[in-house]
Amino acid sequence: MKQSDLKLVIEVFRHGARYPIYDVYDAPQQIYYLGQLTSVGMRQHFQLGQILRQEYIIERKFLPQNYDHNQLYVVSTESNRLKIIYIINIYFLQKKRTLMSAQSQLAGLYPLNYGSQIENSILKSPELMKKILTPPFESIIQQIQDYKNYTNYALPQGHQPIPIIINNKILKAYTTSNCPQQKYWMQENSKSDDWKRIKGHFQNSIDKFCKILGLNIDQTGFEEVQLYLDTFISDKFQNRKIVQQIEEDQELWNDLNLIYTILPHLQLYKKPEQKKAVVTPFFKQIIKNFEDNIKQKSTYKWYMNSAHDTTIEMISQGLNLTSWECMEKAKLGILENNSICIYTYPGFASNIIFEMYESQNLERFIMVRYNGTYQRICDQTSIYCNYDVFKDYLLNSVVEDYDQVCGLIDKQIQVYKTPTSTLILLYFLGLLCLVFLAYSIYLRIRIREYLKNNMDKQIEHIKFEDIT
Repeated sequence: MKQSDLKLVIEVFRHGARYPIYDVYDAPQQIYYLGQLTSVGMRQHFQLGQILRQEYIIERKFLPQNYDHNQLYVVSTESNRLKIIYIINIYFLQKKRTLMSAQSQLAGLYPLNYGSQIENSILKSPELMKKILTPPFESIIQQIQDYKNYTNYALPQGHQPIPIIINNKILKAYTTSNCPQQKYWMQENSKSDDWKRIKGHFQNSIDKFCKILGLNIDQTGFEEVQLYLDTFISDKFQNRKIVQQIEEDQELWNDLNLIYTILPHLQLYKKPEQKKAVVTPFFKQIIKNFEDNIKQKSTYKWYMNSAHDTTIEMISQGLNLTSWECMEKAKLGILENNSICIYTYPGFASNIIFEMYESQNLERFIMVRYNGTYQRICDQTSIYCNYDVFKDYLLNSVVEDYDQVCGLIDKQIQVYKTPTSTLILLYFLGLLCLVFLAYSIYLRIRIREYLKNNMDKQIEHIKFEDIT
């Protein structure tokens, strides 16, 4: 393995620390920032970028010291507007935390003083600098005089801008907007015996939680606990105070965190077909990335994907690194020794890294890191997995037709049909046009009659004057 060369890296990470996204506890005090990346989240990803630079650029020399657009491809989700209704105010907030997290990590991966540089031949001529480096904006041309102080970096301090592509379907294939069938799966999951049984495991902790916060026990379930715990965690990363009685009760806090971790799996990744469907776009995409690299159809060496906690969970369960079943065993204390089960929540800046290597005899194998630690994959006995075996595993972990399974085929057909509401609107507008046209014709006729009558009277008046 030591004689093997690293050929491709695919990185997926959760955004950094953010402000709360649910309107509970002290979130109303942060209403203008809900869902946004905090300064702590920026620092987290900047440092992750530094760590990756040290290992993959400085030590392993996998990527060049300076950014090369042929080798790095960056993708991020972009959430739609978050509508928050608070008392009588309605707030629409664009959630840019994944984009900003990617930018922060890139700033660590390619820091200042490693940016693009301008040709020396241009810099040696103040007249040429003024002619081609200054934008055509008159006030700027008048203000900028001293071109001798320019460095050879294109941007101050050698900052390097890097493009980020938006893609929600692959990284958020678990959402109801991308997979409408999820809505029905989730409804069925919440009524299942498994859901009720697992909720029973945590009922004492839920009751204690409700008592401390003064919540109605009968109206509080997994979802309500998640709202509060999500807010508490966001607050902790801002050093804001949370309920002391909850934080200091370690057993309660651990149970709440396990509820927080297991709930998405019970909702989004419970049914066998559901588990396969949601990870299909991503697994098919990384297979394509691997194949393009092997067949030399692409020059990219690093694919960076900025996403969410649910994306990390989606991939983890798809790789069989975790499941709601193993989390239940962890809660009951019956999880087998040495078994693979990530039962802690993918915290801010959590990451999964796929590495593809090629040996001297051209054999390829895959290694997967979760938060920097190599995981046992494929047969779960080794951190190394033959590429063909890994590829077959991925293909067996997806559905053949994602659009069909997720109910997107019917949705696509509907795109070509005019919705009933649109037909009603068009009918109303058409009727309105007819009324307007009829009224215009009527008005025109009346005006003509008026003018004719008025003209006849004038003629009679003229005739009368002539007679008299």
